[in-house]
Amino acid sequence: MRIPLYYCDEMLGFEGKFPDVPERLAAIVDRVRKSGIDHRIVKPKKAGDGKLKAVHDEKYLEEIRSYKRINSYFPDEPIDKDTYGYAALSAGAAIGAAEHALKRKGFAFALTRPKGNHAGRDFFGGYSYINNVAVAVRHLLDEKGIDRAMIIDFDAHFC
Repeated sequence: MRIPLYYCDEMLGFEGKFPDVPERLAAIVDRVRKSGIDHRIVKPKKAGDGKLKAVHDEKYLEEIRSYKRINSYFPDEPIDKDTYGYAALSAGAAIGAAEHALKRKGFAFALTRPKGNHAGRDFFGGYSYINNVAVAVRHLLDEKGIDRAMIIDFDAHFC
């Protein structure tokens, strides 16, 4: 069974900060390619504004889109004019993987940047701007007829 990996090299363009640097994702992709794991790379589509608004406050999304005020209050935050597009692509990868898993009742994986596990409805944190899993689950609930979802969050740290 070929495992779909929702990923594209465009995600490497996001200039994050440690540990969410481009090399992290590039190393994962390289390792998978060399591992012999039966996989295929699937280029994700960006999640549209409607998908993001279903989970995040519209005013908050506009803050990310315009980014300058966030940058002035949080100068160490890696945010610029392209961040919103990268975050929408990242959320789109999560939607693609979730749809595949639901339709095929099989495994799929989204390799994303920027990460999204720390974003809330109207706040960012830990270099996360859009909550990818929340966007994907909301999409499945609203458009694919599921009535519940279980999310298992595993987060490994080296420190």
